[in-house]
Amino acid sequence: MDLIQDTRAKATRALAVDGGRLYGAWGLAWLLGFGAIWLSVRADPTYRTPPAWAFVVLGVCLAAALAISVLTMDRARHGVTGPSSTWRKWYGWAWVVSFTCVFLLTAGVAHAGASAAVIGLVASAGPVLVVSVMYLVGGSLWHDGTMFIIGAWLALTIGVAVLFGTVTFDLILAIAGGGGFVMAALYDRHVSP
Repeated sequence: MDLIQDTRAKATRALAVDGGRLYGAWGLAWLLGFGAIWLSVRADPTYRTPPAWAFVVLGVCLAAALAISVLTMDRARHGVTGPSSTWRKWYGWAWVVSFTCVFLLTAGVAHAGASAAVIGLVASAGPVLVVSVMYLVGGSLWHDGTMFIIGAWLALTIGVAVLFGTVTFDLILAIAGGGGFVMAALYDRHVSP
């Protein structure tokens, strides 16, 4: 019986995803990336498209967080096959399809003649809405309360942030969105064995 329990414990540890690392990486990416976007436009009373350097900072931050996520998930799921592997692949493709649709929606709004402020709001809020819904679904699917709470927090954050306009939206996203991820990382580090 001890051998079975020991084997189960080792398997559980080997397959566990380091949520603290994932949430921490995304928290820093949002704090720095969306913070850079806000810093680049905060002085303007009317919204203007952020300069290229701000998008580079955001892109590098998000790419680094994505790389950490992929490596962390790959380590935890290496060699896992069967239905759970298939569901995770579908979940991954759901991210790709959803983000593609948001980018097409943003292009459509721009093509329809929307102002820079409206395009900026759609371009910022749309991806965050996808993230929040995917976290809600992922949390439900894998019975992960922290993931579900982050999804709910992000949904509420963007729901409130859009009311403040495009410039302030990026500040709220950096502080409340990034801060939410950092709090989740600290919580996960505290409760994980």
